Amino acid sequence: MATKLDISKYGGSPASTRRSPTPASLRASWTQDRTTRNHAINVQIANIRKAKKVDFCIVMDCTGSMARHLAACSSHVLRLVEYVGKINGSVQVRWGFVGYRDHEDGARRLEWLDFRNDDGRAFRTVVGEIQAFGGGDEPEDVLGGLWEAMQRLSWSGGTKIIFHVGDAPPHGRIFTSGSDNYPGGDPNGLRHETVLRKMRSLGILYYFGSINNSTDRMIEIFQQTLGKITVFNVKSTQPQTLVDQFVKASSVAIAQSVMLTSTIAFANASTLGKADLPMDPNQPDNWKNVPTIKGTSYTFNIPKSMDKIMSLEYWTRANLISGSVAIKVAEKPFSKGVERYAYYGRSIKAMSKDEAVVLKKFADEGSVSDFERYLTSLEVQTIAAYMAFEFNRYNCTLSLLLLINDVLQLLKLSVHCALFPPAANAKKVKFLKARVIKTAAYGEPRYCSEEPLYRDANFKRFNCNAGVITEFHSTLEAFAHFTYQFTEGYLVVTDLQGAEYQTEFILTDPAILCVDNLRFGQTNLGSGGIKECFVANHRCNSVCQQLGLKVIGA
Repeated sequence: MATKLDISKYGGSPASTRRSPTPASLRASWTQDRTTRNHAINVQIANIRKAKKVDFCIVMDCTGSMARHLAACSSHVLRLVEYVGKINGSVQVRWGFVGYRDHEDGARRLEWLDFRNDDGRAFRTVVGEIQAFGGGDEPEDVLGGLWEAMQRLSWSGGTKIIFHVGDAPPHGRIFTSGSDNYPGGDPNGLRHETVLRKMRSLGILYYFGSINNSTDRMIEIFQQTLGKITVFNVKSTQPQTLVDQFVKASSVAIAQSVMLTSTIAFANASTLGKADLPMDPNQPDNWKNVPTIKGTSYTFNIPKSMDKIMSLEYWTRANLISGSVAIKVAEKPFSKGVERYAYYGRSIKAMSKDEAVVLKKFADEGSVSDFERYLTSLEVQTIAAYMAFEFNRYNCTLSLLLLINDVLQLLKLSVHCALFPPAANAKKVKFLKARVIKTAAYGEPRYCSEEPLYRDANFKRFNCNAGVITEFHSTLEAFAHFTYQFTEGYLVVTDLQGAEYQTEFILTDPAILCVDNLRFGQTNLGSGGIKECFVANHRCNSVCQQLGLKVIGA
């Protein structure tokens, strides 16, 4: 599929050499730069490896109204183990359980199973034997159950999760106005602030399975301490549907948590601990009242070969394409990622209608190396766009061959040829066209990246460069595999995020794992990252097979 490449002839260099083609005076410093980078990558990979060791505890109300949910909890775990193994094979999960009832239920008020590092069968057996009974007034011993989980279980994983499922709030008038034998709160003196701060101090991520609206107030109060809580729907009255809801909720909680824990390894130290900027999810009411800012745009031409991708000379400033621009930027961002804020904007056109755009700025803007960081992200997205072009072209070629094969069969011609594979059901993959914009609105250079705004798009993160799949799509995992094979192991395009449409994926802000660890910024984990975060986790799917990609590890 790709021409044999001599990777060794392309010497890696820091991004700072972008000013001119490979200055000889800087070559002596590259060895030290690479040693420093290797050390940083080893630390990041160790953190990722630890994050993939997961302690997953279900804390569940086990009173009389919860029989159906207890059965679903017991039944879903084997399917969950199989699903996690198939989608995120490098993630290792230990399973634990805490069941709670109410204070009148005596010695069986709390039941627990410590974490087991097995295939979930012990969990299924133990939880399957727990009976739903007890309760009386509306609230239950929610705080006691959560506290028991933190105190009793042997937490040790790099990623710690509590998935709490219940149909009643804790005791206390702040949680409910219904019948409550303990309106002053927990009779043992537990306060929700104490429980939740303990949870946060242990690094435990909290998710909730909602059954009815009686727990809505509880979640509102919990969020005051924990921040935004992901709430899953587990309301079905149909047993099989309820099991499906448990599998989906648990698998999403595990994937999101591992991704979040892994992401800490990539966070810029200068942004950690800083409060987020105030955000506004809405566009300005009247763009005419937003000032116009003039500046210069920069883009790279999409490369036409692997030689250009691998050549440092191609990505120097001398090859940038520049032009004059005018933009408008909303006062507040509408979203924030790991490193950057996203703002609504307008690209002002002299001869046509203004274009709605998204403008992205690094959270720690102000560094002298800002321009290099923006150019690095532009380089990554430009290369990803080329990889997507080749992927789509290859897929279309297979579709054409299939059409020819169908015609020959209609003509009753017997053809046996390896060039006619089964139909590839892959969607197209496209990356938004991006450019870097430099302005001087405040008397000194300021930078941002710009890309088109897709209205009403449901943007998601499908996988991340730590090797975690948060939402599986065979096309996207095959695309990552394609980039690995097409470049003969030189790089993998990952961290795929964007929107899914009927025939295509529209993506943005990818990352590249590359054997040259001095390229593509801090999210590039080098050859070790390719091995740990892609090769170890990838499982070839039907699209990989239909595209004729070589099985990873074969």
